[in-house]
Amino acid sequence: MSFFTKSNFEKAFSALQSVQKDDLITLINENPELLDEKDKHGTSIFDYTIQRITSLKLKEFFFKPVLDVMLERRPKTINPVYIQKACYNGHVSFMQYLFDKDMFDVNAKIPVYGTPLHAACHGTEIGAVRWLLSKGANPKTLDERGLLPQEKTSSEQIQRLLIQATPSPAPKAPPPKKQNAQETTDTWKVSNLSVIHISRFPVVGHVLTDIFNFETQERVHIHQKKNGHETVFPPQPFEAANINAINAAARHFKHITGKAPPEYNTVRKMPLKQIPQNKVGSS
Repeated sequence: MSFFTKSNFEKAFSALQSVQKDDLITLINENPELLDEKDKHGTSIFDYTIQRITSLKLKEFFFKPVLDVMLERRPKTINPVYIQKACYNGHVSFMQYLFDKDMFDVNAKIPVYGTPLHAACHGTEIGAVRWLLSKGANPKTLDERGLLPQEKTSSEQIQRLLIQATPSPAPKAPPPKKQNAQETTDTWKVSNLSVIHISRFPVVGHVLTDIFNFETQERVHIHQKKNGHETVFPPQPFEAANINAINAAARHFKHITGKAPPEYNTVRKMPLKQIPQNKVGSS
């Protein structure tokens, strides 16, 4: 059969096999429908081109101009098996080409083959391994057999490269601090001659309010619970109140107003029977 009696598909296939790039480009430009044809095996010229590109003998990526024309005429996807084959054979230029066109996921995982990094390690292609790692390939991904990429190669150099690229585990975050039910947020205010101390207990939702009136020298305590129930205790004279709390209120009065509060008495008035009496001893 002469060349002129061949179909366009056969002519394209012959040009592909003999690495006649210009002839193949001319055929595609003159017959773009050629890219839609398939042979009896269901394989298109595009598929055959990818097979040739990823073959070991054409590592220099001779068919880049052909692929440019094909993808411009008929945008297509690449069979992931061919991508794995490119990684296995170390076709970094072809890998970069697909990556630039968003046609290559460096962490894609397919049955049997694993990730591109698994394929590059299996083929002992350190250049492809370096390239994949530089593009974000994960060296900790397992294949279907539960193997890491470094377990697919006997190359100590590649194994060291993968170990160095493995990110260190992030330090564990400290456990959240357990809130103490007694922890409070305090607010101090002054109104006329009264100091108002508000203590909030966020954990239990209670609010305690103490009002120290330096004019009447009385303390009023209010307890508000989470459910909104409020208890107001009767006024308590300073003499019967907590001395440290009254002194703290006086300090805040001075700090807020810049003036000392009116004089106040914190001496407890004890019943006469509780006042200790000096005993007169015998001589």
